[in-house]
Amino acid sequence: MVSSLVMAIYHQAVQAASVPQPPLASECKNAVASIMRHTMLSKDEVASIMKHTMLSKDEVRLIHQSSNGAGNFAAHMTQRLLPELFTDSNIHQHYNYHGIGRDKKQPLNPRLKSALWTYVICHFLSMADDGNWQQQGIPKINEMLRLRARMPAAMEPSSEALENV
Repeated sequence: MVSSLVMAIYHQAVQAASVPQPPLASECKNAVASIMRHTMLSKDEVASIMKHTMLSKDEVRLIHQSSNGAGNFAAHMTQRLLPELFTDSNIHQHYNYHGIGRDKKQPLNPRLKSALWTYVICHFLSMADDGNWQQQGIPKINEMLRLRARMPAAMEPSSEALENV
């Protein structure tokens, strides 16, 4: 009886710890200050970026909940902030975060990169560190830009339907 009670309390504590908590308003303000420090943008420019790329809290929360980590969240936010790149024509394959590489890809817009970084830092404070951003965020964004757009499995025609044609 006691062991089952202890196990129930343990599982409840594990579940509570694994649910990501929304960031505090002060943490997002710290993220804006961090962006200003790293990108040399003024407070007005950062506010302008956030105004033009404003997403609803519910939308950002859904993206955050469907992401498996900070890098994955950054990649999904890239897809949401730059929908014009992720069309059937696969324009995103001509872009890279920094715009470097043997294929001479185009760099992403610096203002949108700042907005992306702001959203990521607001939800994953560990990404404010340049090392973490370089190792986790940028590679996931570049991977998202490199891969071909896939049709959701529910939308793909089944092999049986193709045989009947």
